[in-house]
Order: sequence, then C-alpha cells, then structure tokens
Amino acid sequence: YEMFPGRPGLVRRVQEIPASFRRYGMMTDREGKIWLSRYGYNVDCYDPVAHTIRRVAYDATNGLSNSLLQDKNGRIWVACEYGIVRIDPVTYAASTFPLPEKTYVWHFYQSGDGTIWAATKNGILNIDPASGQVTRFNPANTPGMASGEILSVHEAEGFLWCGSTGGLIRFNPQQHTAITFTTRHGLPHNQVYAAIPAEGSLWLPTNKGLARVSLASVVKPDVDKVL
Repeated sequence: YEMFPGRPGLVRRVQEIPASFRRYGMMTDREGKIWLSRYGYNVDCYDPVAHTIRRVAYDATNGLSNSLLQDKNGRIWVACEYGIVRIDPVTYAASTFPLPEKTYVWHFYQSGDGTIWAATKNGILNIDPASGQVTRFNPANTPGMASGEILSVHEAEGFLWCGSTGGLIRFNPQQHTAITFTTRHGLPHNQVYAAIPAEGSLWLPTNKGLARVSLASVVKPDVDKVL
C-alpha cells in the first residue's frame, strides 16, 4: 500500500504488486525504487514513478529471500535461507556470493569502513565485499556470545548490537568479544528481534512487547549488571 504524507487517511493499493505473495523484506534504493523480497526464488523491484515492476530471479539453491541491503557501491544484497545473493541494480544481474558453507542469513548491516555484517543462524559474518573474505563469529569462538542465532545487526557507540534468540548481544568488532543481556538484566524476554539505535537508546522488539534500553547503561566496561 502507498500512503501519502500530508494527506491523512489516503491509502492506495499498489496494483502492480500482486497481493497474494508474502513479503519478508523491503528497501528503498538511492534511485527511489522499492525492492521487495518475496515467497519465491526472486526479488521484485518496483518503480513508484513509472508504476512498473521488475522481477529478478536468482539461483534457487540459495532458498527463499529475507531482508535486503544496498551497499555503499550501490549493489543490492539479499539475505537468503542458504546463502547470499547480490544484484546489480542497473543490469538486474543476480549472482550468488560465495560463502564457506551454506548459511541461513537473516539481516545485513554495513559499517562505515565498508564491512558487511550478516546476522545468521550460526553467529554473525564479517564480510569484505572487495576481497570476498568471510569471518564467522559465534559462541564457539566469541567469549560472551550466549546465542548463536542472530536475527539482526545494528551499530552504535562503537559496538554492534545484535538481536538474537537468546537476548541482546553487544559485540566488540575490534576485540571480537561480546556481552549478552537477558531477562536476568531486566529484559522482558530473551527473544530479541532487533536493537535499533535512536536518540540515545536501543529499541528492542521482543516476544513480550517493545523495550527501550539506555545506551549509556550498556556501553560501560562493567556493564554486566541489572539494567
């Protein structure tokens, strides 16, 4: 649906996009086009000016698509059930990004230095888009990371903040260490879907509602205490 700023109550169903398909991710690129992941082995690109839609198919071995990211060079990254797909937004050519092993990818974040961080069912991936080098951080090699299934990644105050199935994870990208915050620290639930920074706080959608955590309370070295 399309809503119009300044015109409350005016909603238009986007006829060009079939309503029968489930949508798992949506992103607006630098040209104003809207990219949507869907239940199927392709991604849709909708032009709201021309009212046209372009369907981009990819290798089905990557599985169904989840979230999307446009990197600093303009390329579209697609998180999939079994890996990662990259799409050229000019030619619409799709290719599989090589990973050391098949991995269920939930979400992407690109840091200021160009690194792509991917939230997966087995930790977070540090990806160098230029060289293709991939490094995985999970409970097996990261002190303090209590949950391996990472649902999202965001950045604030020099840390990566990861929503996970086992709490809120603060990951130090320089030291490769982590601290996991759970109900023991005051969270309403350990299923944390995201940690979105805004105005000095982290906003956490959980299985027991929306929580807000002060960033100042979780960036201290001696932070392992009740929030």
